[in-house]
Amino acid sequence: MKLRHLFGALCLAAAPGAFAYTGTSLHAYSGAGNLVQPSGKKDPCVWTSGPRLTGKWQSFGYSFTPEADGMIGMAIGPQGDGAEGIPFYYDNLKINGEPVDNAKGWTFYPSPNGPGSLVAEPGFSPSGKPCLKLYHWGAVRREFFAKKGEKVEITMQAKAGSVLEVFAAKLAETANNVDEALKVAAGCPQASGCEQETEDKVVKSLNELVELSKARLGVEVAPLPPGTKTPEALKAKMLELSKACDAERAKQADAERPSLYDQPKERLELRAKLLELNRLAAELKTDFLLKLMFS
Repeated sequence: MKLRHLFGALCLAAAPGAFAYTGTSLHAYSGAGNLVQPSGKKDPCVWTSGPRLTGKWQSFGYSFTPEADGMIGMAIGPQGDGAEGIPFYYDNLKINGEPVDNAKGWTFYPSPNGPGSLVAEPGFSPSGKPCLKLYHWGAVRREFFAKKGEKVEITMQAKAGSVLEVFAAKLAETANNVDEALKVAAGCPQASGCEQETEDKVVKSLNELVELSKARLGVEVAPLPPGTKTPEALKAKMLELSKACDAERAKQADAERPSLYDQPKERLELRAKLLELNRLAAELKTDFLLKLMFS
């Protein structure tokens, strides 16, 4: 089996169940022979873990010594359950002190939570260069050449993202569904009971999310007033809540423990309500599309 194919299987294997803020799976594999770990253990594959990640950048790494010349595959990926879709960031990767160029050489293994990407936001990463953004059940992998008997040391820095950034992004996506509904509605005749009923459900779900955001995240915006019906008002309120989440995240930029750091049940509660709202907004768009098709 080729090295890259084997590593694809290894890195996509499910990690032990855990909540979002955990550590990092660190893997290395040689197709040429054993890798000798500091403990003296010999195996073609090295499996180890980084520390539990927080909202601050942490430095960690691992090492081994190949028993033969050859290509080494290395992979990194967040450990844990990850149902909330919180991202994790990796920067300053070095192999024997030599910086790894994140802009090339990586193979991204996708996650249900996101494809993995590079973040080039100014001032965000310790290196000042693009850093890796990864999700649970995803990983990145690359290869490099190592010589027999020469120690290999792989180091990096990493930090956990925040549920607030997930929340803000999903709200913006939901607002986009409402925006699409508005575009379709422009070509529809007078509103019917179908989409009005769905609008009522969206209003109810959105106001429940507004209250939940206040209680769980400390993010406060005014609920929609009674009788609100227009998709324009729904979209505006969703974007307002999204921006409020981004503002709160900016306030917590240097916090070691992001919002709901050790509260997985509350994170999942928020996620469930947000997914409900997203589904209802998609239904609203579908209602208008069906009306347009059959009008």
